Amino acid sequence: MNLIKSLEKVFPRWFVPYVFLSLSAVLMVFSFAPWGIWPLGFICMAPVLYFFLESDHGNLNYKKALAWAYVYGLLIDFMAFHWLIHTMTKFGHLPFSLSLLLFFGYCLITNGRYFIFFALLVYFRKNLKKAALPGKIENIPFLIIAFFWSLSELLGWQLFPYYGSNLVSSNAWFIQAVDLVGTKGMSVLWFLFSLYFYQGIKVAIEEKNIRKGVQQLVSGKISRVFLVAFIAIHLYGFSAKNIYQAAQQSYKTKNIAIPQGHTPLAFESINSYAGFEKYMKGILATMTGLSRQLSKEAAEKNEKVDLIVWPESSVPFISYLDASTRYYKDEVKKLLDEYPTQIIVNDVESTRDIHGKRHDHSNMWLIGKDGSPLEYYHKVFLLPFGEYIPMGNIFPFLKSVVPEVSDFTPGNRFVLFNSDAGYLLPLVCYEVIPEDFVWSFFRRTGSKAQVLVNITNDSWFGESIESSQHFELGRMRAIELRLPLIRSTNAGISGYVDVTGEVVNPTGLFKKDKRLYSVAVPENSNTLFAFWGSIPYYLFVLVMAIMLLYRIVSGRLNQKK
Repeated sequence: MNLIKSLEKVFPRWFVPYVFLSLSAVLMVFSFAPWGIWPLGFICMAPVLYFFLESDHGNLNYKKALAWAYVYGLLIDFMAFHWLIHTMTKFGHLPFSLSLLLFFGYCLITNGRYFIFFALLVYFRKNLKKAALPGKIENIPFLIIAFFWSLSELLGWQLFPYYGSNLVSSNAWFIQAVDLVGTKGMSVLWFLFSLYFYQGIKVAIEEKNIRKGVQQLVSGKISRVFLVAFIAIHLYGFSAKNIYQAAQQSYKTKNIAIPQGHTPLAFESINSYAGFEKYMKGILATMTGLSRQLSKEAAEKNEKVDLIVWPESSVPFISYLDASTRYYKDEVKKLLDEYPTQIIVNDVESTRDIHGKRHDHSNMWLIGKDGSPLEYYHKVFLLPFGEYIPMGNIFPFLKSVVPEVSDFTPGNRFVLFNSDAGYLLPLVCYEVIPEDFVWSFFRRTGSKAQVLVNITNDSWFGESIESSQHFELGRMRAIELRLPLIRSTNAGISGYVDVTGEVVNPTGLFKKDKRLYSVAVPENSNTLFAFWGSIPYYLFVLVMAIMLLYRIVSGRLNQKK
C-alpha cells in the first residue's frame, strides 16, 4: 500500500508533506559535519523523492512546492546554520527577535536550490514521467532528475555553499574521486546513487519486505549498472587513498607550526590608548610565546620550524607596517632573531587609489627571517554580510544600517608565497570553501602551488558546529588537488589535512593551543581536477539541458502535427 495514503489516515492531509520533509532534513543534517554519518547522505533525499514521485498527481502544484521548499530549507538551516542567530545577536548587537526574523529572510534568499528543485519535480510529474521512453538517454528518469538537482545547485545561491557530495564526505573511499571531477561533479554521482537507493527503499516500503528492496538494487540492467558503478568508485577510492598514502612517504617534509592564541574579538573594558597598547602587547606575548614553544619543541628533536602560520585576527586592529604600532613588528623580530624562520601574519592593510580614496584589505604577509615582508596577499573573495555589504557602494546608507559589518575592498592579484616550506597558496577564511575559486587561483598562479594555507577566525560563531563545517568543506580542496592543507584558526579548529583528506591531530575549540606538523609536501598537483576543474559538471548540465530542451520542443511540434 502507498505509504502516503497510509499516513493520510493518521495525520491531516496537509501535514503529510512535512513528515517527509522533516525526515529528509534530519537525515541530511546528520550526514554532514560534525556528525558525518555518511550512509544517511545516500538516503536523505529518499523521503523527498518518494513524496514528489509517488503522491497523487492532483496533490502537486507549483505553489505548494514553493511553500514546501521554504519549510524544507528552513528546517535544514535551523539545524545546520543556527549559529548565524548567535552571531547576529552577540556581535551584530541585534535583539534576538530581529536576529530570528533576519534568519527567516536568510533562509528565503539562500535556499533557492530547493525552490528550483521542487518546482522541477512537479514539472517532471506533470509532463515527463509518463512520457519517458527507453533507449534514449534524455528520457532516462534517473538522468533527468539528477540534471534537475544539478541545475538547482548551479542556479541556487548559497552563502555557505555545500553540495550533495559534501553530505557523504566522511566516506573516505567514495570522496577520493573528487580528484577526478571535483566536489560538484561528485554531487551528480551522489544524486544518481541516491536515486538508485531510493528505488530499493521504495520497494521495501510498499512491499513491506526488506529482501525485495535489496533484490530491486541487484536485479535489472540499470540497477546492475549503478551497483557496479558504486562499487567501482569505492574501489578507485580505496586504491587512490593507498597510493597517495604511500607516495607521501617519498615527499619532502616541512615543519609547519600553528600557534592558536584564542584572541578575544572585542575589548569593551579598554577605554584608553595606553590600555589598548598594553593589551595588544599581551596578545603579542601570547602569540610569540606559543611560537617560541613550538620552535623549542622542534629544536629538541634536532629540527627547525620551516614556517609559522599565525591565524586570522590573532593580532587584531593593528597593522604590521604601521609606524604607530611598531611594537608589532619589533616583537616578531625578537622571535625571529631567537628562532630564525619564516612566518605568516594577518592584518588589515590600507591603500589609496589614484583618487586618494582609502581601501582596507584583509591581508596576509609572508615575513622573512629578518622580519621584513617578502610577499603579501589581499583577500579576493570576500564574505557577503561579513566583510562587505552587497551593493553598499551603490547605496552607501546600507553601511550605516549595519556598521558592525566590515567594509573591505577585494584584492586584485593572485600570488603564491615562495617560502621555505614550498609554494604556498594563501586563502583567507571563506576562500577555502568555493572550489571554483580555489581552482582558478591555482591555475592563475601557474599550477605551481604545493601547500594550501588557510587562515581563519571562526570565533564569531561561538562554540558551535560551524567550525567543523568550515573545516570539512575546506578539506575537499586537499583531495581535489592532492595538496596538503594547513588550517590555522584563532580559536579552533586548526589542523593539517594530508593529500588523502586525513585530518592530523586537530586542535580543540575556544582554547589556547599549538601544533607542530611534519607536512609531506609534493612537487606539484597532477590530478584531473587540477587540469579541468569543474568542467565535467558544467558539461553534464549543458548537454542534459540541450537534450531535454530538444525533447520538449520536438514533442510539442509533434503534437501540433
